[in-house]
Amino acid sequence: MKKSILIMIAFLAFAGMTNAQKADLVGSWLMTKAEVNGKVETPYFITEFKHDGHFLIMGMDFGTWIYDNSDNSIQMTSEMDKDFNGKSEVLMLTPDELIVNKDKVKLTYKRIDIAQIKETNHTSGLMGIWEFKNMPNTNANTMLTLSPPDEFVMIEKDEYSTATIHGTWIFNPHEQSLIIIGMNGDNVFKGKNNVITLSDDAIELENNGKIFKAQRKTQNTKQVARLTFTETDFYTEDGDYKYEADADKLPWQDPLEM
Repeated sequence: MKKSILIMIAFLAFAGMTNAQKADLVGSWLMTKAEVNGKVETPYFITEFKHDGHFLIMGMDFGTWIYDNSDNSIQMTSEMDKDFNGKSEVLMLTPDELIVNKDKVKLTYKRIDIAQIKETNHTSGLMGIWEFKNMPNTNANTMLTLSPPDEFVMIEKDEYSTATIHGTWIFNPHEQSLIIIGMNGDNVFKGKNNVITLSDDAIELENNGKIFKAQRKTQNTKQVARLTFTETDFYTEDGDYKYEADADKLPWQDPLEM
């Protein structure tokens, strides 16, 4: 009987550690660095490990995950993208940082609070439409719209084409940085941008040694004229038409005028 109790205590302790470790992983994580063969990349995308065993990439359900206490790893399964399948060895896990080794690639994540990001974005002073001209290495003019709570649209136009890109933005008030998530290849604002200056009318960003300057573009809000009369205003109290003599002057009587 005593032996059975000891076995049960050991089992509960093991299960408790497993569940505790799994609970530490639950939440939203921003990938900030990927290291392979001495080369460092900064992919920047958000992974969310949910309590129910699913994981989301940029808000989309990509598959399932489970923590394996026996070898301190995260096992992931995905039909959406086979690259996520397999084991990620947990090298470090703190309340704020997660480092894993996946297929000989060292991946570093920072814990983020989505609700806090939305609040910080709202008070950042960055929301609105920014017009960038004389972009480095391109003749295109770029319009970057930062909308609440965390969505952006970038429209890039040159003489021959127009490109539109959508994604997510994060403002970090401590670093004074603007992270743009969702761009591929050599897009100019991809990843982390240091906010050098910011005013009501202008912004200056630095990304990988390149400087980008923009002016805030105000939207023209045209006032729509509303008709202030009703049908009854055209008639007298006796029901007679008031403007019989001038009826032919009304623009809707002339198809060409209309």
